[in-house]
Amino acid sequence: MTRALTYSPFKYYFGIFAPFLFCCLIALFFRPSGTLAKEFLHIHQSFHWIKNDIIIYNLPAGLWVFSLTLISFNIQKLRLLFFLAPLSFIVILEILQYLAITDGTYDILDIIIPFSFFLISILLYSFNRNYFSLKKDKVWSQITYFSLFISVILADVN
Repeated sequence: MTRALTYSPFKYYFGIFAPFLFCCLIALFFRPSGTLAKEFLHIHQSFHWIKNDIIIYNLPAGLWVFSLTLISFNIQKLRLLFFLAPLSFIVILEILQYLAITDGTYDILDIIIPFSFFLISILLYSFNRNYFSLKKDKVWSQITYFSLFISVILADVN
């Protein structure tokens, strides 16, 4: 017998913010200096005890897409736009990097890992719809969505 997850605002936001916080910590403390967020927060040193480039460079984008996709299910107006925006942003950024129009290095894993987390968030939502649906305060979903979107851009832009 399986028990369905029950809704609580704390669990909802924890399920979204825990992966996002992990993503931000990696970007702030394990990536090289020079991003806008690190400059703004005066973080000039990076830790080097995580040696896996997938964790440092690819996983944060996947976690970011995961969090934003789960939030997008609670945005009523322009739902499809909000739903596809994070993954579209990642793909467009990688295309621009491939064409050498923007800073960064093209890496197919930067598309595969976010796409995988996109699918995981869809599956998670479809099996636990009540857990990831806000009962009230849908405006907070929009505010949270834009805050997370912009914060990751600042954490990744040189």
